Amino acid sequence: MKHVNLTIICIVFFLIFSCANSPLPTRVNYLIEDMQSGDLKQQLQSCSNKSLQTTDFSIGHRGALLKFPEHSRESYSAAAKQGAGFIECDIQVTSDKELVCRHSACDLQNTTNILDTLLVNKCTQDSVIKCCVADFTLAELKSLKAKNKDKDNYGELMSHADSIDLIHSLGRKFIPEIKAVQRKTLMTDTELLGKVINEYHLHSIEPANVWIQSGDPGIVQEILKSGSAYTANFVFLDYRYSTQKDYIPSIENFKYLRSQGIENIAPPMYQLLSLDENQKIVPSSYAVYAKEAGLNIYTWTLERSGHLIKDMKNGQGSTFYYQNILPAIKMDGDTYKVLDVLARDVGIKGIFSDWPETVTYYANCMGLE
Repeated sequence: MKHVNLTIICIVFFLIFSCANSPLPTRVNYLIEDMQSGDLKQQLQSCSNKSLQTTDFSIGHRGALLKFPEHSRESYSAAAKQGAGFIECDIQVTSDKELVCRHSACDLQNTTNILDTLLVNKCTQDSVIKCCVADFTLAELKSLKAKNKDKDNYGELMSHADSIDLIHSLGRKFIPEIKAVQRKTLMTDTELLGKVINEYHLHSIEPANVWIQSGDPGIVQEILKSGSAYTANFVFLDYRYSTQKDYIPSIENFKYLRSQGIENIAPPMYQLLSLDENQKIVPSSYAVYAKEAGLNIYTWTLERSGHLIKDMKNGQGSTFYYQNILPAIKMDGDTYKVLDVLARDVGIKGIFSDWPETVTYYANCMGLE
């Protein structure tokens, strides 16, 4: 009996010791070790033994896209495992008017294995092959495998209904983006929003757990006038910087958005950042005005650039999300410096990430929900 008790005690001590010395997640450890010495680095290092909890601050951008194929079962499952409180399905419409999780309307040639199947014959084949969601039925798309561009990494392609089942089973919240219908003859904006809402209703999903996002003007207008409980948490994807010539943020245009019933806004993260005279990263005028107007700010997309510094040196165009602050970006570890400014100084409510674990770790360390 004493031998058994001694064995149990040894096992307990082993587990305690193992947990106390558990290594940081690989990506998180790389970024923290790559940071410049300072208070932020020390604080992040001090949380290495902290058990990571799911947080709504961390949003899975198409899942966990840095490694797994976008909008695949594997990508969503990885995002949940990494603590993302929200997981995103970008919604596109098939030829038989069903909903499928795909980001772009016409990039199946890059995001699936369609080039290796007979379905490639339905693609547009001019100087380049272009395969569009609207040219295929849901059944045809479901016969394909999702994949990463230039990577031999496959996954299960998901319909919108599939994503609801999976994300609900994972205990996470929904943040679908309703895209513009590629061909308006397939479905009107009213029909599309209605179908999206109905699929959540049919799956008995609580409206409070659904945060529909869109930046398409037609969809936005439909959402604002819908009156549905499923649109109460609407997130306005702000593309005005690209759609309005000479767009300059002002307090007036943010107050106008509030007057239209918009409470949540999501611009790309570079719109929220600027540099002061000392080349220190600070909130931009956009960020200041949005907060003054009472808007809740979300942003995208952290880790979208992957190995930022290497790609910058190779001229691979990874600088979109950092374009306002490039002089302050010296190393991959600056990912956490940027995130810290967004969280502490801008006061964002959440951030989309291609690797949610990076954000989850920060949020847990800083006590964010």
